Amino acid sequence: MILNVAVIGLGNISLLYDDKKETQTVLSHVKALYKNKNFTLKYCVDIDTTNKIKVEEFFPTVSFYTDISIIENNNDIDIVVLATPTSTHFEIFEKLKKNKNIQYFLIEKPLFDRKHTLDFFDKSIEKKLIINYIRVFEPNIQEFQKQIDTLLFGEPQKIIGTYTKGIKNNGSHFISLINFLFNNPKIHDIKILSSQKGIENDLTLDIMAIVEYKEKQIPFYLIGLDESKYSVFDIDFYFEKAKVRIEDTAKTLTIKKATQDTIYSDYTTLVDTKKVLLDFDNIMKYPYEYVYNILHKNTFQIDFVEHERKNIEFYKHLEQKEFNNE
Repeated sequence: MILNVAVIGLGNISLLYDDKKETQTVLSHVKALYKNKNFTLKYCVDIDTTNKIKVEEFFPTVSFYTDISIIENNNDIDIVVLATPTSTHFEIFEKLKKNKNIQYFLIEKPLFDRKHTLDFFDKSIEKKLIINYIRVFEPNIQEFQKQIDTLLFGEPQKIIGTYTKGIKNNGSHFISLINFLFNNPKIHDIKILSSQKGIENDLTLDIMAIVEYKEKQIPFYLIGLDESKYSVFDIDFYFEKAKVRIEDTAKTLTIKKATQDTIYSDYTTLVDTKKVLLDFDNIMKYPYEYVYNILHKNTFQIDFVEHERKNIEFYKHLEQKEFNNE
């Protein structure tokens, strides 16, 4: 059975990041739907019709509307993709929550702004929510999560990440990734060490936090850099028996295992053991594979609402901290 999809909001992530049929990448929702035979784009809704022609190049029969109320009660919608500004999410959910035919909502992060929190959200559709923190869907990162859980590399020792472009804009991907990999760890302490300009009002912060995983407290450092020099998104995980590095620019996950030095026998050094290419050029195809597999009970279901609660908790801790230069 082909699943009917309604895309609400037709900007960068929905279309413009990858709006050419002939390219081999999959970096937008429309391109991902076009490449997956299990889905079809039934409806598009956007107040701006500028991109209507581009969408029709992928799906000539798509119905395009500027008002969501036209489709809110349609019984032929299986999946809703919500890619509008965060401030509009709550209002859209209020319009669509009574439509029992919708099986899942695939939502661009974050779920809500400060005004509309999870406390005001209708609990009846929580299990239908899939929040598109895209790295958690990548198969090699999911495999890494299993390796952490089974302590394949020993107990975690420290986590160090570097990023640019704001603690909420890009830093949120770090927080989400940590919550996914370490099963929503408990936060014991957060300190803001320094701050610099990010994007608009979103500061790029240096942060030190303590998180708890399997009854062990782990220092977590998040280092913000000046985006005017270059963009960066890297994270190093130090374990008892290995170091694992995820590097966005190189699109790699590198494992270095602790090995006795061949010359100096008293030393143990880290040696490259495995380098995996992360499929970030096709990253948008994986949320749809996840949706399809969930519907056919072929994979475990991620608790995205609890995941988002932990993300929000992290930011609440940040807001409560005074600036600390010590």
